[in-house]
Amino acid sequence: MEEREVTFKDLGLIDELCEACEKMKWTKPTQIQKEAIPVALQGKDVVGIAETGSGKTGAFGLPILQALLLKPQRMFALILTPTRELAIQIKEQLDDLGREFGLSCLAVVGGIDMTQQALMLLKNPHIIVATLGRIVDHLKHLKGFSLSSIKYLVMDEADRVLNLDFEEEVDRVVRALPKQRTTMLFSATITNKVTIMTGLDIPCVDYVINLEVPSSSDDYIHRVGRTARAGRSGVAITFVSQFEIEDFLRIEKVVLQGSDEKNMPVYPTEKQDVEKFTEKVIAAEKSAKSEMKRIEDVKKANRGENSDDDDTEESKRVRKRLKKAQDEEKPKRKFVVRTKKTVKPRRK
Repeated sequence: MEEREVTFKDLGLIDELCEACEKMKWTKPTQIQKEAIPVALQGKDVVGIAETGSGKTGAFGLPILQALLLKPQRMFALILTPTRELAIQIKEQLDDLGREFGLSCLAVVGGIDMTQQALMLLKNPHIIVATLGRIVDHLKHLKGFSLSSIKYLVMDEADRVLNLDFEEEVDRVVRALPKQRTTMLFSATITNKVTIMTGLDIPCVDYVINLEVPSSSDDYIHRVGRTARAGRSGVAITFVSQFEIEDFLRIEKVVLQGSDEKNMPVYPTEKQDVEKFTEKVIAAEKSAKSEMKRIEDVKKANRGENSDDDDTEESKRVRKRLKKAQDEEKPKRKFVVRTKKTVKPRRK
């Protein structure tokens, strides 16, 4: 007996949004939508691993719209993207999904007049889709602009957003948001920065292995604490080099404070034992690098370009439209129409 295909209704979406999906020609949910939407509808944080074109906008957009419909509020969600083309693409899809509900969605990106954007921001749209640099500019300079009421933070292509070396800007945005919020990160890969940003809550972790000593005791506790969720226990192993001993001793002192133990168990390594695995490690590293290069080459070939931009067909279309809009904004010749005023003769 064939299994029935999962529908958007099955995921917990209300009828109005299911109808919106039909109008978008979304006949059935994609895999990332099946996995993310039910979790997001519960108000839980989400980390999704998905490539471009996998339906990510629906995965985070539909739960946000449902929450917004159930409890309407201005300045409800902030979506961060690495490029303005992607921001505009997401904004357009959300506009289409929320067309029947009077959704107000604003793209806050570079290449557009700051004053004009500021006026639109002060009208308090429901959803802001922004690039990191531009939203930070407004936080710095726009009086009266605040993100304190935001209920949802989304980072699309979070690996790229967090790897732009804009840590100070990311921190500024996060500090401007309320702590009580839902965070959703969607990324092609899970990098260290993505992991730290989400505080991954992965059940049934038996081992945490630190290949280097964490920079602080808070980071150490945060990492190894994943082995002790819901009363479970596990093992944390940290590799310590001769240059990291001081850092490790400082962490050890904090972690063991208040316990009967004075030191963590030490597992000394024997050179001859380690050397047995050297060849295997080198071979595995070489194989991993080769596979990563192959995957990246395939991605570039599929995109048909060599740059790091998000050059899907959709983003190319958006860029063309942006250029056309900029061309149209160039000064045009104005025509002044003068009307002749008719004066009625006075009666004598």
